[in-house]
Amino acid sequence: ELTKNIFQRFGLNRKYFVNENENIIITNLKDYNKYEICEFYKNNFHEITSELQNKYFRDFYNEWYQVNTIDGVKIGYIRLYFLNNSYSGEISIEIIIKKEYRNIGYATDAIQLMVKYLNHHSCAVSVGAEVEENNEISKKIFKNLGFTKKATNVYDRNNYTISLMGKLENLNQKFES
Repeated sequence: ELTKNIFQRFGLNRKYFVNENENIIITNLKDYNKYEICEFYKNNFHEITSELQNKYFRDFYNEWYQVNTIDGVKIGYIRLYFLNNSYSGEISIEIIIKKEYRNIGYATDAIQLMVKYLNHHSCAVSVGAEVEENNEISKKIFKNLGFTKKATNVYDRNNYTISLMGKLENLNQKFES
């Protein structure tokens, strides 16, 4: 039986997870409503054009998560995706938080939880993020979480990445014992 998408093949099939501070719950959206997500983006960031919809909602290359407060209030979305059609080992992350819940740590907590999850439960070797030129807050969040600026060409000047290769040490320890 073929898996629904590339993420299932790399171990990303957990239904939901909670961070250590117990202030957010991230839920994997197996059946998402793309119109609801588009409306959320429009109200909190920018409109998702039909061209972007083709990119954002291709099931094989995208995985959607909903970010809720511990009380169940929907405050955002996370999109995991691959930048190209070949698997290079890097999963990219995009996060959007509702305007009234920004600047109080939810985005930081959600990204940190997602990176931790990817590190322990996937075959990803790194996590990347594309940050818009004028989004200083997101740049600061990614830097504070240990992401480094990745500039391989003129178009990558606002891309950030964090390596998950430390998990290889854990694998070596398991085989040695």
